[in-house]
Amino acid sequence: MKLFSSFLILFVILQSCSLHRYGSKPSGTSLTQDKKLLIYTLNKAYIGKYFAPGFDRKIIYKQIKKIPKKSSSLEFMQKVSEIFQHIPDNSLKITNSLLPLTENTQNWKIDNFQIGNKKGLIVSLPYFENYEDSYWNNFIETFQHSMKNKQFVVLDLRGSHGLDDTMGLKLAKILNGNVLRHPILRQHHVHTKQALAIINNFYNFHYPEKKIQFQKTILPKSKIPLVPIEFPKDKIGFSKKYSYEVPIIVLIDGGCSRACESTIMALEENPYHILVGTHSSGTIHFNHLGVLYLPFTELFVYIPTSFSEYSDGRFLEKKGITPHILLEDGDKLEEVLLVALNKIRK
Repeated sequence: MKLFSSFLILFVILQSCSLHRYGSKPSGTSLTQDKKLLIYTLNKAYIGKYFAPGFDRKIIYKQIKKIPKKSSSLEFMQKVSEIFQHIPDNSLKITNSLLPLTENTQNWKIDNFQIGNKKGLIVSLPYFENYEDSYWNNFIETFQHSMKNKQFVVLDLRGSHGLDDTMGLKLAKILNGNVLRHPILRQHHVHTKQALAIINNFYNFHYPEKKIQFQKTILPKSKIPLVPIEFPKDKIGFSKKYSYEVPIIVLIDGGCSRACESTIMALEENPYHILVGTHSSGTIHFNHLGVLYLPFTELFVYIPTSFSEYSDGRFLEKKGITPHILLEDGDKLEEVLLVALNKIRK
């Protein structure tokens, strides 16, 4: 096992490795080493072994072991992908290159909007950037100022993504009457040296400038491999007295993931909200990705190390959040919005 620990804890510097060309056939011994390393890491660092419904370690590991020794890197990747597809976790992936972390290309927008003879506001949030980023400058202030005398608000979250739901929850809290019953009950973290090592790899690959920050804010040392963190929350999730008491129409689709989905869930106790569109992504429970590099097949495995447990016990991974009004091909958005507005009773 020392060999596998070394691969995990010592970051693999790609440029200094003698690598096989992608798609070539590594030796049977080399492929066997990658299979063992993958199984070892899943067993030591993957949060899904505790929380992914139906995840049977013995079956999963046996399936990986059975992949033919003469498989090429491409064939090995395809076989592992097929195995992962049966695990209810959208974040567990194997790929031949680092995943492009989608960066924000659009700013938030707040504009006046009219449905029928009612005047309201449309808030477009294409991306959930880190709450400390300048991206959010004046967002809350602009929203509160613009909401004066408005009869409704449309929150456009179609295609919205990002990892930090801080500002989404802050907006939900304002709309809920300055209270928020956080949708997450607790978050469970794998706290092993293998998990911390692959998270460190993730920062090395994707956010080298934030690596030191990660190392400083690392979870408190613990002798147990699984650390639960409780989320504080208000006793109530909605206060009519301090809310705007206006209809909230939330537009969603399959591109709405992670922070977008938790923002939706934070609005669920607001009796004036309604969801319009198509099912959300269902990428919501598994977080804090680590990266495992398989040196012989030149593949990267993205492995979640934390699981968000929601207060109502729902499991939405690969299912998504269901809209109240399904938007179908050919539907005119203006007409559907009018229907949604009329459905919300004050």
